[in-house]
Amino acid sequence: MHPQTPCQSLTSRWDSGSGNFGKSSSLCEINQNKSNMRKIIIIYFLIFINVNCLSRTATLLKETPLKTFENNFSKIRIKIQNPEKHKLNIQFYIQDKESFEKNDSEFLPIYYFDESFKNDEISFSIPKGSYYGFLQITSKKNFPLYKSISGSNILYFGLNKDLKRNKIDYKICEKRMMNGSRFYEISNCNFINFEKEEISINYSLGNQLEFNLADSILKTWFSFSYAFLHGPQQYPYALFLIINVPFGFYSENLLISLDNLNNF
Repeated sequence: MHPQTPCQSLTSRWDSGSGNFGKSSSLCEINQNKSNMRKIIIIYFLIFINVNCLSRTATLLKETPLKTFENNFSKIRIKIQNPEKHKLNIQFYIQDKESFEKNDSEFLPIYYFDESFKNDEISFSIPKGSYYGFLQITSKKNFPLYKSISGSNILYFGLNKDLKRNKIDYKICEKRMMNGSRFYEISNCNFINFEKEEISINYSLGNQLEFNLADSILKTWFSFSYAFLHGPQQYPYALFLIINVPFGFYSENLLISLDNLNNF
């Protein structure tokens, strides 16, 4: 509640006689949204750095089981309702329960799966067992000269956002929205036993979009400042368009929802 106090006092002063209550309230909402988006961007940047480091010591999984576990595996099937054919990416990293609990200060995945796709389904095989790790689904769709649409969903099992052991004992898996956003979903479970012959994890892409103010400002300011302020340019307008055309001039958020969190 404390971060809202300055906004509340500001609006109450303006409302006392100027009639500008709506304007100041909107300004506060914009500042709060920008703050939330900055936090989200920082978190995903840190996740991106961590993920790139994690794959160095892990074995890449495939749709068919690897020879080391071809007689004892679970098929993981990711199903996504994706009618607009957004480009999707899956990142799946796991470490066996026994080795992680011996040293839970560092997450050292032994298997991973990282793949981009546009279909409604993708699958891979893992050795049966109990694991700590995470599953992240991201989407991206660009409309040149117009806009870009993106979304993300993260499922942690036994880990927190810092990829450390989660001290919370979840009776059932729980989901929440990141930093007050309505379009960035995070789910938390305890470590997961992958013992079934086949496991289906179902997602859906929402049909509502949210304007991403912070990302739009960042994108436009970067291209504008580089084209017009980064030293003399012979054709600044052309450079501005070259930077902005592929990804559009503003951004929107798309909700990716995990539909069967406690039933896979």
